[in-house]
Amino acid sequence: MSVPPNKQLSEAELANLRADSFLRLYYNAHDSTAQFRKENVPKFYRAQSTCNWNGNALVGPDQIQGFWAGKPLSKHEIQSYDCHSIPGSSSDSRPASLLITVSGIVVHGPMAKTPLQTGTKKMEAAPRVFSQSFVLMPEEPVAPEPKYYIASDTLRFVG
Repeated sequence: MSVPPNKQLSEAELANLRADSFLRLYYNAHDSTAQFRKENVPKFYRAQSTCNWNGNALVGPDQIQGFWAGKPLSKHEIQSYDCHSIPGSSSDSRPASLLITVSGIVVHGPMAKTPLQTGTKKMEAAPRVFSQSFVLMPEEPVAPEPKYYIASDTLRFVG
């Protein structure tokens, strides 16, 4: 979304821009090489962050990094997302926290390097439908263009 100069964005438009930017960074880090993912995905989390990945509860970047170190390569395709600012979480000096819900398809394993294909009979190549929710909190101190970290991350396979 391109923003014309001198246009005042609504809170909803700002939330959507920030969500779009976050999702691109997050899923690009996830879908990179194992080493890049190991080094960069934990940077999205803080010590108090929680992650529930299809029933596996994790707290903090160290547990999250250890968990992802044992996972195969992935390729995510976002089908849709929705973002809302969390009411009451902003002030004059602090941007709102964000709630993002994502629906998409993911492939894990060697087939993650190829474009997603539906209708395959091989399990390692079978795309899985997922639903993922994030609560993002702005970093302190708040910069003119705020940076967010993941306070809560919940993923569930739904298909």
